[in-house]
Amino acid sequence: MKTWWLLSLCVCSGLHAQTLLPELAPLAAKHQAEIATLKTQDETTAAKLRKTYEDALAGAEKVASVGGNKAALTAIGEDRTALDTEQGLPPKFPAALPATLKSPRQTYLDGRTRFIAEKIAREQRAYTTYLRSLADLQQKAPAGSELARQIAAEKDQAQDKTPVSPPAGTNRLVNGNFAEVDHNGFPKGWVAETLNSTSDYGSIFKTVTEKNETFLHAEFAGRQERIKQIIPLPPGMTKWAVKAYVRGIPDSKGEKLTVIRIGVRLGRSVSPDPLNDRPTSWRLYQAQGEIPKDADVIGVQIDTIGKGTFDIQRVELEFR
Repeated sequence: MKTWWLLSLCVCSGLHAQTLLPELAPLAAKHQAEIATLKTQDETTAAKLRKTYEDALAGAEKVASVGGNKAALTAIGEDRTALDTEQGLPPKFPAALPATLKSPRQTYLDGRTRFIAEKIAREQRAYTTYLRSLADLQQKAPAGSELARQIAAEKDQAQDKTPVSPPAGTNRLVNGNFAEVDHNGFPKGWVAETLNSTSDYGSIFKTVTEKNETFLHAEFAGRQERIKQIIPLPPGMTKWAVKAYVRGIPDSKGEKLTVIRIGVRLGRSVSPDPLNDRPTSWRLYQAQGEIPKDADVIGVQIDTIGKGTFDIQRVELEFR
């Protein structure tokens, strides 16, 4: 059974639904063709990668069936099913799987990681090229014209569809520096949710650039909102460590800020001091803890609770 720990940083249209104008249509068609070609190539590569492990599963299944190893058969079936899920195989090697699958399974996982990184890089290059072409055409479009409107819409869709970069280095979070955003300024790779139905995410969380540094800006008044990521646990990890830089701004009446804390939600929490003694200064908040043996994912979230304005940057999660 899956267990997920929640590390908490508390501050507490289809494409081309209309006909594109002649100036824009060739650019869009060229881009669509490039994306379609990449998709076909990626599907072929993924199928080859998958088949290698499926063949290994089939071989192990025959041996387990002859030996009457029901536990192994169940584990093999679970791995085969996991191949069809968006998350893919869990990184931790299941205890009931035959030992002969350890090497081909790890080979598949390593290959899939490389494939995903290369796939994202290819798509990013394709969308970056398209966005540059759109920017060049936009300079020639009369202000307020239908062409200008269509170009702006294409740019928004292309920006939203550009895939977010995978985690880099030891940081396991996607877009922990909030540098990659959609056209509304919301950070890619993070999922928003609310505990009420009156929320407007666009006014709660925004990515801001200041002095060539990007950070997440959260401004709220009494609503409870959050953005989060769910991160798979690599095998063999026993500890987690999370850190972020945070600063707060008191309201015009000088009221105290909501407490900022980084902690673990598992019946207990870690709560550093409130951020109201030096509200305009960036401060490093960090926490660490043990990973339960049965955990296979960790959730990292940024909450808004109460009233206040906060900036968050360089959120990092490491496993040890």
